[in-house]
Amino acid sequence: MVAGGTRAALTTPALEALWPMLDDPPGCLLSRQAAFQVSNLPPGTTLGPDGDLDVFVLPGMDATPPPLVAGGELVTAFNDRPGTRELVAHLASPAGGAVWAARGGFLSPHTSFDPSLHGDPFDLRLAGLLTAAPAVRFDGSDQLPTAIGTGTFWTGIVDHLAGVPLDQVLEQIELGGAAERTD
Repeated sequence: MVAGGTRAALTTPALEALWPMLDDPPGCLLSRQAAFQVSNLPPGTTLGPDGDLDVFVLPGMDATPPPLVAGGELVTAFNDRPGTRELVAHLASPAGGAVWAARGGFLSPHTSFDPSLHGDPFDLRLAGLLTAAPAVRFDGSDQLPTAIGTGTFWTGIVDHLAGVPLDQVLEQIELGGAAERTD
């Protein structure tokens, strides 16, 4: 049930995946994408409950409130100097996100973050979903070791879409995981 079928799923650039939703009539009705995708929408696209596109939390498997699936960024320090520690502490603080929130495209993980700092109404809507979520989880592939998450798992998904039998794909992913554990 993918717009354009398997071939489109394999060949459509991620930054273009939302565009068919804006066709009249829509070429697709749902797309699971990262929030940063909105920066690639055509000018004039309106976001929100009464707009061209909106967002919602995927429903769970049962009646319990589902966790919000999210992504994130990491800060890494390559030395242990006082100035480096100070910068990392600032970037990880609620105050460190204030400038980013005003510019748009940023959500703070802090429950104490002032939502009025969001300069973009869509970001404010996303922040509301984030703070209302009973739990926030990274996508499964984001939690896997790199050799699997962006390696054998990713390749396996693409191979399966291209017709490789699921059992074979799962075996290759497992072999990649075994290689990762022995390195």
